[in-house]
Amino acid sequence: MNEINKCTEMENKCFLIKKDMDEAYMNKVELETCLERLIHKINFYRQLCEEEIHELQSQISDKSVSCPWTTTALWTSMASSLRSSPSTRTPTNCSRLRLRPLSDQAVIIDAEQHGQLAIKDAWSKVAELEAALRNANQHMNLQLREY
Repeated sequence: MNEINKCTEMENKCFLIKKDMDEAYMNKVELETCLERLIHKINFYRQLCEEEIHELQSQISDKSVSCPWTTTALWTSMASSLRSSPSTRTPTNCSRLRLRPLSDQAVIIDAEQHGQLAIKDAWSKVAELEAALRNANQHMNLQLREY
C-alpha cells in the first residue's frame, strides 16, 4: 500500500512538473511572438526615419539659391536709373538694395537650421528606438534566464 501511495504521489509531482513546463513553454512562445512584433515595429519605425532623413537630405541638397538678378543686370538697371534723374536716387532705394542679400542669407541660414534640426530630431528618434530594442532584448533575456 505504501508503494502505491508513493507511486501516486510521484505521478502527481510529475504531472505538476509537466504542467509547469507547459505553462513556461506557452509563456516563452508568447514572449517570442511579442518580441517579433516589437522587432517588426522597430524596423518599421527605423525605415520610416531613414526615409524621412533621406527626404530631408534630398530637400537640403535640392535647395539652390537663385538670384533673380544677375550682377550685370543689377548694375545696368542701377546705371540707367542714375542716368534718368537724380531725384530717383533715394536712401530707401540704396538701403533696399543693400538689404536684399542680407534677407537672402537669412532665408538660407533659416533653411539650413531647419534642416539640421529635422536631422537631429530624426537621429534622436532612431536612438530612442534602438534603446527600446535594447530594453526589450534585456527583458527577454531576463525572462529566459528566469525560465
